[in-house]
Amino acid sequence: MKHYAVVLLVITICTLGTITLSYAWWAPADINQDFKVDMNDVNLCLDAWKSNSTDLHWDSRCDIAESSGIIDIFDLVMIAGSYGEEYTP
Repeated sequence: MKHYAVVLLVITICTLGTITLSYAWWAPADINQDFKVDMNDVNLCLDAWKSNSTDLHWDSRCDIAESSGIIDIFDLVMIAGSYGEEYTP
C-alpha cells in the first residue's frame, strides 16, 4: 500500500481546486506515454517516491513539477491534476 493515502489526498485537493493543463499530444503527467493519465502513471511515480538522480529507483519521467531533482508531492499533484484525462496521438 505505497503511499495511497497521499495519492488520495492529492487527488482530493486537486478536485477541490482548479487545475487545468493543456497539451497538444502528450501531457507530462502521462508518465508511461500511453495517452491517458491513470493509476499506472501514479504507480510509476510512487515507485520513484523521494528519489533523486543518484538513487537506483530514480525515474526522470516522474520529475514533472518544475524539475526539482526529487520526486515529491508536487509531482503527484501534477499527475492528480490530469488524472483521468485521455489524449489522442
